[in-house]
Amino acid sequence: MKKITLLLALCFSAYVSGQANPDTAGSIPSQLEDGSTYGFTFTYDVTGHTSADVTGCNLFFQVYDTSTGNAVAPAIQFGAGWELTNYKNTIDANGVTGTHTWSTALGMNINPANASRPASSELPSGQAYRVRVNTNVGGTWYTSAWEDVELFATGTLSANKFNKSKLNAFYNSEKNALIMKEEFKGDFSIYNLLGQTALSGKLSNEISVENLKRGIYILSTEYGSLKFVK
Repeated sequence: MKKITLLLALCFSAYVSGQANPDTAGSIPSQLEDGSTYGFTFTYDVTGHTSADVTGCNLFFQVYDTSTGNAVAPAIQFGAGWELTNYKNTIDANGVTGTHTWSTALGMNINPANASRPASSELPSGQAYRVRVNTNVGGTWYTSAWEDVELFATGTLSANKFNKSKLNAFYNSEKNALIMKEEFKGDFSIYNLLGQTALSGKLSNEISVENLKRGIYILSTEYGSLKFVK
């Protein structure tokens, strides 16, 4: 199974009684594949508490109605990425403020034959997945804002990246950047030919690729994709 390692900066904002809602700052990947391994990193502040007060740390997925914003009934929801023991160890080692990183396979059991865990493409029209980060300190759950994601069955995400129309953009070698010919919004990912993520972020008129090594890459967006040579 291909290992995908993506670092998420999950920043905690100003705290109340030593703890705040986690803030994912739009950094959760918009596309996730069942069973793939992701590296998650977040900063924390549990001032006024000890690791013994921390009883939960996970990602929580839910299907919701895009027209109302409400969870569908009956609710299809599940947690993934539990990392409680290691998170507590990080607090013990680094103190009440710091950064915690863990690597975990999502293990969401997405399968076309499993109605409780359908891939995004199998959801009824008007329904979508969203995800948030949950932490529990002192018996209280603290949560980030919901973020929309697409969930893919094992082995299907790589094909989805490239089966798109050509994006109206080009690579400018003088600027060492990708130039958009139209105004696009949203997220982008750049993959090498092995399907590994080389760069990701928010779309803009120019996307600098100066830190990429020479080679062939594919820029993937919701509007289309572009194959380019650096």
